[in-house]
Amino acid sequence: MRMKFGLPATVVLLVALISVVMISPIARGAGVEFQLALLMDGSSSIRSGDFNLERAGIADAIHAIVPTDGTVELTVVQFGLGVNGEARVEIAPTVIDSVDARDQFVQKVLKIRQALGRTNMEVAIDLAMKQLKNSPHPLATKHKRAINIATDGKPNRPIGEKTGREHALQARDRAVAQGLDRLDAEAIGQAVTSSDPTTLIGFLLALAYPQPSVLIEDPKNPPDTKNNGFVIKVENFAALEKAFELKLKTVLEPISADAGGPYFCQPKQRIRLDGSKSKASDDGEITSFAWDFNGDGNFTDASGVNPTFDCPDADTTVTLQVTDNRGKSATGMTKVIIGFPPVANPGGPYTCKEKRTITLDGSGSSDKDGHVTQFEWDFDGDGKPDATGASVSFTCPAVDKLSAVKVTLTVTDNDGLTNTKSVNVEITPNVAPVADAGPTPNGNPNDVAYTCDPDQTIQLDGSGSFDPDGHIVSYEWEFKGGNNFKDATGPTASFVCPNVSGLAVDGLIKLRVTDDDGAQTVDNALLVVTRSCPQEGRLNDFFQTLKGLGADYQRYLLEMLNTLASVASDIDSASVDPSDEDLSDVEDTITKHYPVIGLVEDNFHLILALSTDLQCRVNAFKKNLQDRMDSGKLSSVFGKRILRDLDALLDIFAGVDKQASVAIGKVDAADVALNNALAAIADQEPEGVIDALAAALKQLNGAIADLSRIQRKFINEMFKRFDSIQRLLGIAARKGGVSSAGIAVLGEHIQSDALGRAVFVAEGTSVAKIEVQVFTLFGARVFAQSHAGNQLVFNGRSLNGQWLANGVYLYVITTTDAKGKVLRSEVSKLVIAR
Repeated sequence: MRMKFGLPATVVLLVALISVVMISPIARGAGVEFQLALLMDGSSSIRSGDFNLERAGIADAIHAIVPTDGTVELTVVQFGLGVNGEARVEIAPTVIDSVDARDQFVQKVLKIRQALGRTNMEVAIDLAMKQLKNSPHPLATKHKRAINIATDGKPNRPIGEKTGREHALQARDRAVAQGLDRLDAEAIGQAVTSSDPTTLIGFLLALAYPQPSVLIEDPKNPPDTKNNGFVIKVENFAALEKAFELKLKTVLEPISADAGGPYFCQPKQRIRLDGSKSKASDDGEITSFAWDFNGDGNFTDASGVNPTFDCPDADTTVTLQVTDNRGKSATGMTKVIIGFPPVANPGGPYTCKEKRTITLDGSGSSDKDGHVTQFEWDFDGDGKPDATGASVSFTCPAVDKLSAVKVTLTVTDNDGLTNTKSVNVEITPNVAPVADAGPTPNGNPNDVAYTCDPDQTIQLDGSGSFDPDGHIVSYEWEFKGGNNFKDATGPTASFVCPNVSGLAVDGLIKLRVTDDDGAQTVDNALLVVTRSCPQEGRLNDFFQTLKGLGADYQRYLLEMLNTLASVASDIDSASVDPSDEDLSDVEDTITKHYPVIGLVEDNFHLILALSTDLQCRVNAFKKNLQDRMDSGKLSSVFGKRILRDLDALLDIFAGVDKQASVAIGKVDAADVALNNALAAIADQEPEGVIDALAAALKQLNGAIADLSRIQRKFINEMFKRFDSIQRLLGIAARKGGVSSAGIAVLGEHIQSDALGRAVFVAEGTSVAKIEVQVFTLFGARVFAQSHAGNQLVFNGRSLNGQWLANGVYLYVITTTDAKGKVLRSEVSKLVIAR
């Protein structure tokens, strides 16, 4: 009577490996002839219910099949993070030499607890081979050592998936060097077949031994794996039973009888049977083929490999018995069916793009002695029809790389006979379209795409967008920095520049394109709104504006320097150990600074735009200065000295532009390195994360050094020239109004989650009232406040009470003195709320 411990469908491994001993019993006392180490994947990817089914199935298989004659030794090793060393011996090498020994082993299997955690195949293979090699039991002169791995995933370790695969292969090589005869595996739940080593099936094919390994997809026609390791593709748990039967025929190279067939014929037709696919035991050969045609148990009806057989009036069964030169024997049965089955022809080969629908054509199917009455298509390998009919529609699934999916056609004829044939559908992934919101110099997406004056209407050009494997069906524009994409449609669009000046902004203009497969891509266009540069005016006004812009120039640089230093400090403190499994803290650090770096890049462009404005104003200053010298309104002695200072300022701005461009390149490189770090985190590659962070830190420190050099070499010299010009013009410091130096640097007040308090101060003449307004780039007012006196406290909240978002804003400060005179000052400000 059979004791039942689990479901037959979960007998994943041992049924196949050790049932051979039941087929060919070995005399007691010969010693252990077969050592089997079963590697159980106890990682977290296996649900507890599935692990319990696997455990019960192993117990059931051992009790039902393992002989108790002492010829088989079993060992169980589980690998997972929850065990010491990530693998442990659950059951030491045990010879099954009695019923009690077998039942005790079964009970131990049922008590194994799932380890959970990672998939460390390297340590599991090493530990299993150590158990096989150091077995305390006597072994037969000719004995086999085998390891079998049933798994649903590739090695998953902190060293990274690629390195984990390499280490598992090295462990396999070490085991072979120590006497391992074969290593086989089952790939569970893998719908896509690929030899790519980055896939589970591809990796296991590389791991199996001996090489070249064999992939077994059709249990009905197993290949001869005598000299090859093999991997069974188990598409789902419903298909496991076929995998067990396949193992019975392929593992341990037993003697096996294959009677061929099934055979189809008409009554009284003479056919020839074929037993040539029968196999002898290891190092043996078949010496006898005996056939039983009438089911009486006597193998005397025919002999030889290919006897003739006269077909009866009804279906029947014939049995073949083979015997080899070592006295081992086996039997195999086949059917003789009266009538001819249909021939299934699923058509093909087929190719399609993911998510596209194609037509599968099985109309080429035929039937020799009748006609096909039913066509059934199986798309997912579950053995159940997903569509019926000679021609059916099939929607190709989404894939991330070139893949193949097997579809199966089963046809039935008017006699009820069936035939099945499969065909692969090759699926190519859709390539997303490339969005281009505007042309940029040298194709660099970080360069300026559009330059315009306030309120100027310009034409946006997205015609550079394209789809590598199809065509673009829609162009949608967003002009306010949001994500609605309802402001305009089409490859080109008209855009009115915001009524602010001297701003550089990325993300205000966005283009979203959609291809014919529904994939979408968004591109941002970098916009620079130029500053107005008046050519006429009083020299004092020219100078005061020029000096105020110079203060803005210095402030932007200092803000970027402080911001980059903060980012570099955080990245430098992000500790990554090669053995780390959880990289979420590092990922949070990188993600936090991504938008900050983007704003810094935008502010660099703002500085370059401001430099252009400064140069324009210096040239206008020079022209007005020369006109006054020519008209005698200004002493040529003082005028020429001022001109020399102005020419020096132009050289300074040119030097700053050059150095700032170098710094921009380094910030861009840091951005790329941080993106590489995020990719390495996604691939669980701590070493890659370490390298990428080091590269990012190097570039950030380089940009910081460049900005420090600008401040030290150029900005200090700029203010020296300003002081010289001021002395020459006789302009008194702090003559009145609102000086740029009186605007508080908000970056100094930044807190962890908001801007905190910032103070605006008007210096100079007596101020009766100060008013501050803050505008977004597209003209929306987000803050307005006034206060009596020369000081106003800004708490960083907008009109609706929310904190200002990261970005560049225009601050307009208006003062009124005791006599009612009104002065107005504008300043652009980069706001970062960390």
